[in-house]
Order: sequence, then structure tokens, then C-alpha cells
Amino acid sequence: MSHHRRRFERQSRGTAAYLVAWLAGRPVGHLLIIWAGCDVDQVRWETAGCPELNALGVWPPEQRRQGTGRELLRQAEMLVSAHGYRVVGLGVANGNLEATRLYRSLGYVARVQRYVDRWTWVDHDGVEHEEAEEASFLVKYLETAKKRSPIY
Repeated sequence: MSHHRRRFERQSRGTAAYLVAWLAGRPVGHLLIIWAGCDVDQVRWETAGCPELNALGVWPPEQRRQGTGRELLRQAEMLVSAHGYRVVGLGVANGNLEATRLYRSLGYVARVQRYVDRWTWVDHDGVEHEEAEEASFLVKYLETAKKRSPIY
């Protein structure tokens, strides 16, 4: 089963929200909000009540650095805030300096410096692969929605 299908199924069950960015009628990016937070016990324990932004991707490569990822993150943060959460987090591979710079520029700070992130994926031949990498979990404290005073 494809990653996209699994993400849509999670959304259908209400355990996630799957955001897809479109340009000229074509998908150019995606991001998954996992409401229960990170699946890694160490991270979940240290960030209880923190939804995880997961699987941020922008393609094709020439579409990157055009603001799509930033906009997906902004939309996800607004949705998380609208659901009443005050903090959101995401994992980033310790060697992914470009992504780390992006997240830090948007106000994310390290909460868990080192953990092992594991996942599986299926190639075009239907073969499942297991991956693991050292990562850090970053969090961002969200602004609460300001209540407007009534206008008379």
C-alpha cells in the first residue's frame, strides 16, 4: 500500500490530517499531522500532548525553495492551533542541515536531541524496506488565537 493511501486512511480514521499542496492542478507537496504525536516512546514521553508534523515533502526538486514547504507548515500550524493545541513538533534527521535551518527559522527548537526514527517503505516492485536514522525532535510553541472583542 502506498504512503499516500496509508496517510489518507489515517485521516479517514481521524488520527491524522493529510495536507496536500497543489500547483496548476498537480500535487507538489504534502505534510501529515499525527494528532497523537510521535510514535517513538522516548519522544512521546518528553512531548506528551504534542501533535507531530510528519512526512513533509515537496516535489519535483525544482519546486523546492519556492515557499511550498513553508506554506504547508504554516497551514498545519494553524490547523493544530485551531484544534486547541499550544505546541507542535517534528522530527528531523540529524544530518539534514537544510531542513533543520528551515525549521529553526520558523521558530522550532530542539526538545529531544537524539533518538532513532524508524519507518518502512515499499518500492515499485512491492518490496518493503525498513529504514532507521538518528534524529532530533523539534517543537514550536504556537500563538493562541486572540479573542476579538465584539464591535457594537
